[in-house]
Parts: sequence; C-alpha cells; structure tokens
Amino acid sequence: MGQCGSQEQKAQPRSILKQRSALGESSASGYESTYSAGPPLVVLDFDLTLTCFHCGKNKWTVRDVQSNGVLRVFDDPPGRLRSIQNFLSDLVVQAGARVVILTLNTEDVVNECLRLSNMLQFVDAVFHCSSRQKGHSMQDLIRQYAPKRVVFADDDERNVQDVQKMDSSITLLPVRGGKGLQPRHMEWIYYAAKGQLSTYEQMETKK
Repeated sequence: MGQCGSQEQKAQPRSILKQRSALGESSASGYESTYSAGPPLVVLDFDLTLTCFHCGKNKWTVRDVQSNGVLRVFDDPPGRLRSIQNFLSDLVVQAGARVVILTLNTEDVVNECLRLSNMLQFVDAVFHCSSRQKGHSMQDLIRQYAPKRVVFADDDERNVQDVQKMDSSITLLPVRGGKGLQPRHMEWIYYAAKGQLSTYEQMETKK
C-alpha cells in the first residue's frame, strides 16, 4: 500500500513487533482476515475521537501542543482527560487489549499529546495514514497483530464505512457529535474489546 507508517514508542514498557516498513504489504485483492488467538485490538482515530479538539485541522505542531497544553486537546468537558486516561488503562490492564492510534494527523503531534497527558504508556503505536480512507491500513494492522477480535472507532463516517467494506467482522463505532469519545462510547468499546458486546445498541439491554 505504501500509505501508512508507524513510529515505535520507546518510552513504553511493552514492545511492538513492527517497523515503519511493515505497513503497506497488503492489497485489497485477495485479502483474508488474519484472526488468531492474539489479544484484542482496539484501533482509535485521534482527532475528534480520542480528542475533543481537532489538532490536524487547526494545523497544530509539536510546539503548539507544548505551548497550549493538553487540557485543550482532551479536557472538554472538564474531567474528560481523566476519563480517557482511565479508559485506556482499563483497555490494556483489564481487557488485555492492544491499543493503536490510526490517524491522518502527524505522528509527532499525536505522540506529544499522548506523552504530555501520560497516556503514551497505554498505546502500542501511532500510525499515520496519508489516505483519506483507512480500510487498507486496517488490513495491515490485522495481519501484524493477528488478534482474536478488532474494535474500530472513528468520527468520520467514511472511514467507518470503508473499514466495514474491508472486513464486516470488525466491531465498529462511529463517534458522532464532534466532541470525541464520551463515557458511553468508552464503556461500549471496553465491553466490545472483551467480546461482550458487538453492536452499540446492545448497551441499552446491558443496563
């Protein structure tokens, strides 16, 4: 494919078994899902999914992140940053998931946001995708991780539809509202990663 790359997180305790050149080996033709017994894989978009502020559209650089701080990026309403931190921790520690950020933003900006917000330790890798569609990138990630299940969340409906066309077995969450993940989204992703929910509507019957 040649559209996406990865940046290994040296500061995190868990190693990731991939390099920048690893993505881009698959093609749409002849694709087959490579599910195995690996940990669940949770793939999250960054801008307006993990965040409540669009760093990309506002053309933020690493310096902008450092000068403005991460509260503007994550903490609207106040307390949301702590919720996101707890959410990622629960995914990794309790659900046993691997968390990957798949974004159209730049890796250095995303990594700096995660570092300053103390969330870098919970993310296996950040992948920049130059394509407006993420289906091909998901193919590569599934091949690399060989997870037993995959959850994908994105605020862009086109990306969600593209991933669904690529592999209908992926559990999908379109994040609507323009404010990023909210508490019920986080709860749903957590239970979906554990294999206890497959559709967002099941949240209503779970209560």
